[in-house]
Amino acid sequence: MVPHSLSHIYINHPEPPQQTGSKDGSQAEHLLTEEFLNIISNALIDGGLLCICTDNAWYAELLCRNIGALKQYRSLTPRFAGLEVNAELDGWNKYGINIFSGVPGKHCGVPDAEGASSYFDRMFQSGLSNHASAFERYTICVRVKRTSL
Repeated sequence: MVPHSLSHIYINHPEPPQQTGSKDGSQAEHLLTEEFLNIISNALIDGGLLCICTDNAWYAELLCRNIGALKQYRSLTPRFAGLEVNAELDGWNKYGINIFSGVPGKHCGVPDAEGASSYFDRMFQSGLSNHASAFERYTICVRVKRTSL
């Protein structure tokens, strides 16, 4: 992949790891680790957007911790994301990353949120996921900012 070549990356319903066990709260490996998030930030242009939508509150908070540990990411404000901050989850308080309620739209770089679909999105719609919220979607939308690095 060419460094600094993408303006947006949208990850719709990634598979969360198992939710019990080791010191970081996860037994299983998963893709969205700090190492992989560094790779993603290198692919994004300065000011590029990374948007992740999940139906799993626990996983949204784990992602906040992983993203918040990396200084090149800045959380979008509610005004720029076009979404409301989820008051029940404390990603912002602990990690400096907003967790928004709802489906991301054009403000977050998703051109057709209603038409976006993945295997996990279909699981959400059918209610088949054991750890998923039946009614809530959680969105994390951050911008890569290299100028102060």
